[in-house]
Amino acid sequence: MLPPKDETPLAIAAFVNVVVSHRDDEPPITILVFGPAVDRTGRVIGVDEVEFVPTDEVNAPIEPSQHPVVPALQGVPATPFRACVDVIDEQRYQCVEVTGIKSHRVPTGQLADRLTGFDPIESNCRLIDRTRHDEMVMPRVPPRILVLDFRESNYPSLMPFPTITPTIAALVRSSAARFGDKPFVVADGHELTYADLERRSARLAMDLLANGIGKGDHVGILMPNGIEWAVAWFAATRIGAVAVPLNTFYQATELAWTARHADLRAILASSRFRNHDFLARLEEALPGLAGQQNPGRIAVRGAPYLRTIAVWGPCDRAWATVLGDDAATSEAIDEDFLVDVESCVTPADDVTIIYTSGSTGPPKAPVHTQGALVRHTYNLTFHYGVTNDSVMFTAMPFFWVGGLITGLNAVIHHGATLITQPAFDAAEALELIETHHATITLGWPQQGKTLAEHPDFAKRDLTSVTRTSMPAMVPPDRRPMGPNALGMTELCGNHVGVDPYVPQPPERSETGGLTIDGLEHLVVDPESGQPVPIGISGEIWVRGYSLMQRLYKREREDVFTPDGYYRTGDCGVQAEDGWITFTGRLGDLIKTSGGTNVTPTEVELALTKCEGVLEAYVVGASDGDHGTVVAAAVVPRGASALEGETLRRQLRKQLSAYKVPKFIWVTDKGQLPFTATGKVKKADLAKQLSELLSKR
Repeated sequence: MLPPKDETPLAIAAFVNVVVSHRDDEPPITILVFGPAVDRTGRVIGVDEVEFVPTDEVNAPIEPSQHPVVPALQGVPATPFRACVDVIDEQRYQCVEVTGIKSHRVPTGQLADRLTGFDPIESNCRLIDRTRHDEMVMPRVPPRILVLDFRESNYPSLMPFPTITPTIAALVRSSAARFGDKPFVVADGHELTYADLERRSARLAMDLLANGIGKGDHVGILMPNGIEWAVAWFAATRIGAVAVPLNTFYQATELAWTARHADLRAILASSRFRNHDFLARLEEALPGLAGQQNPGRIAVRGAPYLRTIAVWGPCDRAWATVLGDDAATSEAIDEDFLVDVESCVTPADDVTIIYTSGSTGPPKAPVHTQGALVRHTYNLTFHYGVTNDSVMFTAMPFFWVGGLITGLNAVIHHGATLITQPAFDAAEALELIETHHATITLGWPQQGKTLAEHPDFAKRDLTSVTRTSMPAMVPPDRRPMGPNALGMTELCGNHVGVDPYVPQPPERSETGGLTIDGLEHLVVDPESGQPVPIGISGEIWVRGYSLMQRLYKREREDVFTPDGYYRTGDCGVQAEDGWITFTGRLGDLIKTSGGTNVTPTEVELALTKCEGVLEAYVVGASDGDHGTVVAAAVVPRGASALEGETLRRQLRKQLSAYKVPKFIWVTDKGQLPFTATGKVKKADLAKQLSELLSKR
């Protein structure tokens, strides 16, 4: 029996009795428990008792505790995504009866038809668990398979839960105890170990408490990626404050809007970064701040709840509060007091508000809880292979979900190491990846292309990289073969996805996958709200444990359906087995004057496959008497010389004629309209392209 990799076994709760009888002339039977569920306390609902009945003593069942195999079964930890129990190692049994649950008896050759997530390999000899990359060696003699199918039970889907109470305080303390002096974050030539994280975040947390900041207070973090950012995040959230990551690209007006909308009580800020003078920007954003003289007692009308701005780095402002390693220690707030504070923080408490800009309208502000963030960051690590031995590189900003959820808050669960940069720099990134032998590189595909085109790329040894979201930086045999996941800030990261390194059929090679465990999806007609048939495109709705509690300052009735679903605005097609393929944004669908519908993502994908194209954005533009036409803006890669007509000729070989853009604008990225969070403003782009078309 293959031992599970989980560090702590989950308790097994009673649900079904399996009765089998012994017959020596039959091959062994393997019982596979598929899709077990968890109750609200995290206990696995699975097999609790197996009775072994010798053929000649059917009326005299043996007590489970008296059977040599049963104690081993009773001690089997149920593993996330799989509870596979080979009940026969040395004995042979024949299934007689299964009570209390729907059951299947399936030949091994048909196993893949019944068990989503498993592949029969080498005909009846071995199974591969896709979610764990484990091998379960089967007997050479084809066994008889009994499948206990929990998929139709009235319990939530099984998802991997961390064994700790899911709060940030418990996460920090447990990781320090388990991983100690192992590096947690490496940035700017400095290293923060797990023990350092516990010590430094505790010190800052006590300083925050001494300054009157505690549970429920909204604390902005205005810093580039680095050790200080990590310490600030874990210090604030471990005491129950609500961390609000602030985009370092914010200009004064954007910073002012966010500080007021978020009701910030405090801001933890760097004094400057490169050409960003955060002190001057704060004073520009908050009129009256420059004249404030009392640290911790700030009062500005632009952000009426704001009282404290703590600054790291050189600072001569009278309004700045000193926190962190340079702060004076408070005798009243000691480590015992901190423990008492942390004991009041629960998984249900808010942990963060992460602002995300849509392509239209003001930014949205999803609110997530401690429990959702800790559980989901743990859950997702099994989709992209984070282990204790992992060294992850990412320059994705911590103020966005990519860097925060799949980077900083992911590696901590397993004692892995995160290598990061304050801002993406290709030369330095290549050096860091080589020096630290990074095994996982996380970033946008365009960053991978930038790395591959850098003059230093050829001389750097990147053979340590086994997983990446930047395919261009590794040889073809080390690139992901499966689809990209589908995620959003409102879901605290991915909500649809599979392991991208497991090959999929060509029609499933783009964005999509299966529902992340713990969530539910509906694909509906966006106008009627009724589910569409299998294979028909509709809007994706989702609900479940990692869904935000609310949008800050929005009533729940305006955000969720009466059944608790969130309308994502994404379109997709669901297959019979639950696979969801992303087809584009609901509002992005181009309805041309010729009566055809064009999905921009399909055309954008085709354009990015063309030689010399770094990025592509497709919209519907107005072309005078011709009405709405498909148009595109293309950013060339490096010094590539591109022509719109040449690209159109290439596209005609890949797409239907009506999908080929009538006009392609080749331009520098700086000419395109983007939000502060890096999303293209498609409405503004459509106006730009319409104006260019009118001048042709």
